[in-house]
Amino acid sequence: MVTFLFPFLIIFQILIFGKLLKKQLFQNFKVDISVETVIAIFVISNIFFILNFIFSLNKIINSIIFILPLFFIFYIGKEDIKKILIYSILFTIFFILFVSFDTVNRPDAGLYHLPFISILNENKIIVGLANLHFRFGHTSILQYLDAGYNNFIFNEYGILIPKSILYFSLCYFFFKETIDNFKRNQNNFGFVSFLILFQILFDMNRYSYHGNDVPAHLIILFLSYYFFKNRISKFGDFYLISIMCIFSFQVKSTSLVLLILPILIIIFFRKKNYLFNFKNFFLVLLFSLWIIKNIIISGCLIFPVKVTCINKFYWNSSLIDSENSVNKVSIENEAWAKGWPDRSNIDLNYEQYLKSNWTNIWIKNHGKILLKKLTPIMIITVFISLVFFMSIKKYKFSKYQILKNLILFGIFFFGTIVWFMKFPTYRYGSSYIIGLIIFSQLYLSRNFEVSINVKNSIKYISIFLIFLINLKYLQKYEPEKSFWPNIYSFEEKIYEPKQFKKIYKGEKFMFYDPEGKLCMYSASPCTNVSVNKKVTTKINSFGYKIYFLSFS
Repeated sequence: MVTFLFPFLIIFQILIFGKLLKKQLFQNFKVDISVETVIAIFVISNIFFILNFIFSLNKIINSIIFILPLFFIFYIGKEDIKKILIYSILFTIFFILFVSFDTVNRPDAGLYHLPFISILNENKIIVGLANLHFRFGHTSILQYLDAGYNNFIFNEYGILIPKSILYFSLCYFFFKETIDNFKRNQNNFGFVSFLILFQILFDMNRYSYHGNDVPAHLIILFLSYYFFKNRISKFGDFYLISIMCIFSFQVKSTSLVLLILPILIIIFFRKKNYLFNFKNFFLVLLFSLWIIKNIIISGCLIFPVKVTCINKFYWNSSLIDSENSVNKVSIENEAWAKGWPDRSNIDLNYEQYLKSNWTNIWIKNHGKILLKKLTPIMIITVFISLVFFMSIKKYKFSKYQILKNLILFGIFFFGTIVWFMKFPTYRYGSSYIIGLIIFSQLYLSRNFEVSINVKNSIKYISIFLIFLINLKYLQKYEPEKSFWPNIYSFEEKIYEPKQFKKIYKGEKFMFYDPEGKLCMYSASPCTNVSVNKKVTTKINSFGYKIYFLSFS
């Protein structure tokens, strides 16, 4: 039963840290407690990320980082402490329902999320790690966050909790925004927040679905809404948006398109003075360190984007054709996303399939999934359009709000085009498509009259959705299963790390081989893909392990 305290303690620590950050980064700037939580998650994730350049994220380091913010609890007012306690209790109840008797994300958790977390817990940054498994070349900042909560208090249970805090916080934020917007008669913002809330609750409500894609989409939807609603008259607004743009990119490199938003704000809203604020230095530093990390691990600025790879680095996994080569990985990922397994002509290889009329095959399979996922939000969007046209006489355009709407529409339109051309799987681009649907409705750029019956209907629908999802969580109970998702195996009743075969090259230990199984959370480094025979390892004079291709 003591493990039920773990989610409470973790979110309590994050909220304390969030209050301290607000005092330092956002003085005299109002943000909701849920927003403070998201900012704190961003900063804590990057603290662990930076530390990994020098240390492994071992239990000693992690325990120190966990305890430090708690020493500053006396600097926080009683009212804030009360809010933190209530929020922490709400999250703990949610977590117990959300996570209980569920599984980790399949198969990605077993393939590379959990193995990479294990690597972080046992090693400082490893040069050329992508030579062991190409997926280590595009891991998420959230793996650093998860690894950082494996400490002496929570042990491995800690790695299962942090991502659910992000989901809870943004659900809480959009629910509160929906209710508050309609109370204040900000009906257009109320509809936008409701549309986002609805899609989050409808499409992202399973813990086992939360890999790296869902958190990135949550952040993208949040920052787009925040930009849409708020006048960017303060640097704090711009800075928060910039933070979220960097965060979404660190979570998933497919969010790269969003990095253009701060630049567009400076250009279109004439905020050149924002460029010269010293706080921007920290964001530029974090972005630069993330790119440096990518280069150290894979030899590429962004893996597996071939044009960003630098073959001069001798640890680059693409110096020879192999399963971990960027050439193979990029074309294989694109072919699978475009429906290669569903092809009628099984003789077509990846390249041949991509040159064929793949769109017809994609429409028959991925297209159906897309339609199923998007039909509810499209129906609600049509309903909102009808509400608007019934009040069209009282409608006036706002040039300022229209400009923001068009900026978001342009970003999501471009993101959707890139998504369709390169990786058209729903889970990779859902936020682009949802954003495109919402911000193509230009009438939402200005407030319009809505009857009290419509407002109450939206409120009751939101509450009913939350009720249904919690009812769904209650039905997951299975007495023969463990409450906590299994991080050691997809098989039941295996509650400790598996022992895998050690692979040596000469006398040098190389990695663990699960021999056809998934590594999950086990001793590191572990890889379930074939490693080129030319890959070898050494430790340089600074104590960094390097995996590289040896041609001697």
